[in-house]
Amino acid sequence: LSGSFPNAQLNKASELGLRNQVDRSQGEVLNYEECALLFYNALTANTASGSAYGSSLGFTVSNGQVDTSSVMLKSLKGPFVAGDTVQLPFVPKMVYRNDKASESAELNKYDVYYYSESLQTLWVYTRRAAGRITAVSPSASAPTSVTVAGTSYTLGSSAVASQVSSLNGGGVGEVVTLLLG
Repeated sequence: LSGSFPNAQLNKASELGLRNQVDRSQGEVLNYEECALLFYNALTANTASGSAYGSSLGFTVSNGQVDTSSVMLKSLKGPFVAGDTVQLPFVPKMVYRNDKASESAELNKYDVYYYSESLQTLWVYTRRAAGRITAVSPSASAPTSVTVAGTSYTLGSSAVASQVSSLNGGGVGEVVTLLLG
């Protein structure tokens, strides 16, 4: 650092990219968005060893971007299919229903849901596809996708694939309701 406090520190922060998109001068208050940008910039800034600081904290950082999905996926639980009653291990602060923000955390029978306890977030999917299976792929005995009403759907688990398999009486011609989520 060269110069006197606080200009030396502010100049170094700019040099490291910490102040990118943060247009405040000495003594000005940062708003919430600017604090988030400052934190994000710190995660993407390179350390003396040349690696991104966020990498040392367990984040995936590549091309100057933090892979936020990797953070979320570490804490994501699901998919689950709601039964008659569901007791979540927390009260969600954020709820998304079919990818749109929602006020209601209500789960109805057969809703597909995911949650992150650490993010206190619940994702609920109510979409379904019903009809007759017209094709399975790659084989009737070990399907990974089915075609219903002209649309191909990837099967989400080996348990579902087993139910649709010709080895268990499923397959082409069966009438199904697919829970999409």
